[in-house]
Amino acid sequence: MPLNQQVKSNSSRFQYNFYLHNLIRMLLPACILVSVMFYISYTREKEIIIKQTQAEQQYQLGLVAQRIHSVLRSLHADVRFLARSSVLQRWLNKADPTYKSIFTNELSAFAYTHPQYAQLRVLGPDGMELIRVDHNSTGVEVVSDSDLQNKYQRYYFQDTLQLEDDEVYLSSFDLNVEHGQIEIPYNPTLRLATKIWNPQGELKGVVIVNFSGNHILTLLEHPGVVDKRVNWMVNATGEYLRGPKPNLDWAFMFPEKGLRTFHDDFPSEWRWLVSAQQDESQSVFYQADDGLFVVESIHSTELFSNAETHAWYLIKYTSPAAIRTLLHERVLALTGIGIAILTAFFTLYLLLVRYDKRIQSVQLQRERRDKEFRHFIESAPDAIIIVSESGEIMVVNKQAENWFQYTADELVGLSVEVLVPHRFRHQHVDLRRGYTNKPSVRAMASSTELTALRKNGTEFPVEISLSPVSLDEKQVVHVAIRDISERKHLQKQRKQVEARFQDLVNSLLIGVFQLPVNKSAALIEANPYCIELLGCNGISQIRERAFKDFFRFTGDWENFYETLAKEGWVDRLQAVMVSAKGDQFIASITATMRERDSGTLIEGLVEDITQEKEQEEKIRSLNISLRKRSLALEASNKELEAFSYSVSHDLRAPLRAMDGFSEALLRDYSNSLDDKARDRLQRIRKAAQRMANLINDLLNLAKVSRIEMTYQEVDLSQLAIDVFNEISDIRQLAQVHYKVQPGMKAKGDPGLIRTVLENLIGNALKFSANKDKPDIQIGETEHDGATVFFVKDNGVGFDMRYYDKLFDTFQRLHSESEFVGTGVGLASVQRIITRHGGSIWANSEPEQGACFYFTFGEQVA
Repeated sequence: MPLNQQVKSNSSRFQYNFYLHNLIRMLLPACILVSVMFYISYTREKEIIIKQTQAEQQYQLGLVAQRIHSVLRSLHADVRFLARSSVLQRWLNKADPTYKSIFTNELSAFAYTHPQYAQLRVLGPDGMELIRVDHNSTGVEVVSDSDLQNKYQRYYFQDTLQLEDDEVYLSSFDLNVEHGQIEIPYNPTLRLATKIWNPQGELKGVVIVNFSGNHILTLLEHPGVVDKRVNWMVNATGEYLRGPKPNLDWAFMFPEKGLRTFHDDFPSEWRWLVSAQQDESQSVFYQADDGLFVVESIHSTELFSNAETHAWYLIKYTSPAAIRTLLHERVLALTGIGIAILTAFFTLYLLLVRYDKRIQSVQLQRERRDKEFRHFIESAPDAIIIVSESGEIMVVNKQAENWFQYTADELVGLSVEVLVPHRFRHQHVDLRRGYTNKPSVRAMASSTELTALRKNGTEFPVEISLSPVSLDEKQVVHVAIRDISERKHLQKQRKQVEARFQDLVNSLLIGVFQLPVNKSAALIEANPYCIELLGCNGISQIRERAFKDFFRFTGDWENFYETLAKEGWVDRLQAVMVSAKGDQFIASITATMRERDSGTLIEGLVEDITQEKEQEEKIRSLNISLRKRSLALEASNKELEAFSYSVSHDLRAPLRAMDGFSEALLRDYSNSLDDKARDRLQRIRKAAQRMANLINDLLNLAKVSRIEMTYQEVDLSQLAIDVFNEISDIRQLAQVHYKVQPGMKAKGDPGLIRTVLENLIGNALKFSANKDKPDIQIGETEHDGATVFFVKDNGVGFDMRYYDKLFDTFQRLHSESEFVGTGVGLASVQRIITRHGGSIWANSEPEQGACFYFTFGEQVA
């Protein structure tokens, strides 16, 4: 440097130092004074703002707490109101289904006018749901009896049973669980319950209400605030019900996620909160380095006996940054005063700064460039490594730390070969040196199989790009590394799926083909079954012949092609086709046009339905034959009915004559006849009467098969009572213990069902008449998921060895001398039950009574 320039530079540096030292001497006392004043004013303003913020937040939380208390009082009143319903009391005390229906309607109306209740239930003392009304997105729904559940083991039911008479139970605030799984979408739920007592002090059940907790959480939202998370809510154990972030809400319901709680995030504040609540403080605040915490507790011990264990805390948190924001305007005013005082001093400073401006500008540009560069490599989705010419790692980004499991401090300064598998390191050194001599941009290529080495010794596939970069006037290499493990895994899975799909297509017993959109084109792809169906030896042979040549008739081909061109698809088109071997068959073709990489293709299925068509023809012929036989059978039945009527009419006249003349002989010539003659005349009368009864039963049996049925709902319980009263004499009404289960309903023909009950109840009375205490029961039960009715007696019963004769006509398991009858009654019962689509069976032991079970097909709920 020339001497004059060196002197000028030294002089400027001297002046700069001179002015700088003088500025410091002048500014130092002024800055100290201003700083002290600023600090005092700042501290005072900060205390004022904190107190104002605390008072405002206490007021806001107090309003929210009052609204929540109001909601809880309303819940408490609603639960007690439902439990004391007069209709509910009448239903539970009298077990009258009419009151149950009325109360169900009242409960539905209550749910409709109170959408905040997600579920209303009445449980019995055994925990079984008696009524459940759900309020969902579609409206109010009364759950059917078959879907009701037993909640005896649920904690809220057991806890409710421990309450005093008029106490109301409040559950913990958590997410609703259905069938052992958390309900999706999340349904925050509070359960309230109380016991139901009758006037005699007997426990008749429990009323449980599921309250949708979103109606409480909505109260925490602050209107007009962009960040809706200014209000938090935690339970008595410090778990977030509504936290600072959405992912922390209800974290305690998902322990596998390992999310933190309030007492994890703010341990000292939590200890303070617990200690303050022990002093029974309603609203408290706490100021710490973490910011300002204002807490309002929700204790409803005056409403709920167990509310202490389910206390909630409303927390409004103000961060130090938010407090600083509130102080910002006042700090600006204080700063303006300080700036006004120091303006004169800064004027001199600015004159001196001009000299150093260029140096600072260069330094700022360098810092900005370094910052942008760092931001660039940190935001890259790939691992970024900067390597010197000697192979030393200079810079790594966060992605590189994640993938290679090293920290940046561990990698910087190491040779890049530490990331290369041991078997490739020697080769990699030579490649790196070659690249350093002739650097160039090398993009990522998937054709080369490359692997990298993690810190734990495991390897993973990668793609790498290289770029020479000038950094601080030095030549370095920018290395971008991409982990392709997931891509490799997906490629492997895709190949496996394609292979399985190809195997599936090849194994199908239906032809699969692919055809270009060309009227004269041949198939380009076909599965083995299609090749075999078309009579070719392989795919090469099928590609040599136009697809239309396999059609027997040109019209079928034209119909197939034109429909496909017009509609874009054909569905089960039938055509006559001829294989390459000359075999003719009827085909069903389904095809559609699809866009593929190679262009538009026709893809379809072809199936040989020759046998199906032949079967259809056979079935059609059989149906015609069956129709003819049905007509002939109908004519025969009509002839048989006429014959039955004629026989019954012709037989009844001589039978009546035999009975009448025998009775006249006994009446008019009784004194002239000896005992033997009178006995024989009595036998003639009994035989004639028995024959008449037999004819009547046969006619009734035939009538059962011919009568036109009318289906309607039948009150089986009332019908059984009416039948018993009609067929029983005065002695039986007084002696027989007759029990009918109430509420039995069936669907069928009322007259035929009455015939069933008349025969079964009549048999029960007849076969239990010799018992000291005849006992007949009629009720219903369940068998294989179906409703089954039964008629049970304690009579003479029968031997099950002869069960196969029980329902046959004229078959009797007891002699005429023991019990009168024709042996047609049970045959008529079986025929009626069969016509209703039901079944009948019996179970008995000699002298142990008998039980007849029967169903009527479709039942009435």
